[in-house]
Amino acid sequence: MGHAETSKQFGVSMANVRHARRFVHSSVDGAVPERVSADLVLATSELVTNAFEHAGAPVEVIVRAGADFATVTIRCAGVERDGIAAVARWRTAPPDHITGRGLGIVYHVADHVEFAQTGDEVEITVRRNW
Repeated sequence: MGHAETSKQFGVSMANVRHARRFVHSSVDGAVPERVSADLVLATSELVTNAFEHAGAPVEVIVRAGADFATVTIRCAGVERDGIAAVARWRTAPPDHITGRGLGIVYHVADHVEFAQTGDEVEITVRRNW
């Protein structure tokens, strides 16, 4: 299988978190193992939710599938320069915290995470191999 890429924009609405998850699932359905699809859908849910809650900006979701890997990239603007910790510091919050689990979950389900920020635009790419 060659590399396939698809993308879609989602406006700021918590209902669009569900639509972003469905978009990712349908983009990789049949092209990747189900466990990989599930991990990418989970990462998408966490990252899109964070973008809406913290940046309050629309997102672009980009899905790429290759012969033995798939990636999901979430791109949005409106993020403060120091608003996101370095990937190596992403941890899941303790059970007694109400929030703070999203980035830790993403870090744990991914084989690799790339984070890039230019000005107020952020791009986070989650890669899963099989």
